[in-house]
Amino acid sequence: MKILKKRGQGATEYLLMLAAVLVIVAVAVFYILRSAPGGVAPSINATVTDIAAAPTQVKLSVTSISSTVTTGNWKYVVYQTTQPDWTTPNDNLEAGRDYTLTIGEPVAGGAGTYTVKIFHVPTSSVMATYSVPKSA
Repeated sequence: MKILKKRGQGATEYLLMLAAVLVIVAVAVFYILRSAPGGVAPSINATVTDIAAAPTQVKLSVTSISSTVTTGNWKYVVYQTTQPDWTTPNDNLEAGRDYTLTIGEPVAGGAGTYTVKIFHVPTSSVMATYSVPKSA
């Protein structure tokens, strides 16, 4: 009687090759999805300044952005101590424009340094964070 030990070993080798192929496919899918639109937040270059005549507002001046962010795909928040809810503006975020942002915390309008964050909705990431000194 002859015992064939090669069959069990061959099946194991096929399973290992299948596992390797699945790992390669998973890595490829990961990189394809990461480079898809919405996968990376646009880079933004902007300045935030105080609006002295408006104690509850600051001005965001966008000098450059890698791609326009459409309405509903960006949010902002301006706060001094505790971050409130995000505000969704009804405007595209694009280069060469100024935006008036409202301070969104209960003690809005006080003097001090405020934090301004710009959020990209499709990637769920903060595109930029700025600090702006504000007079009373």
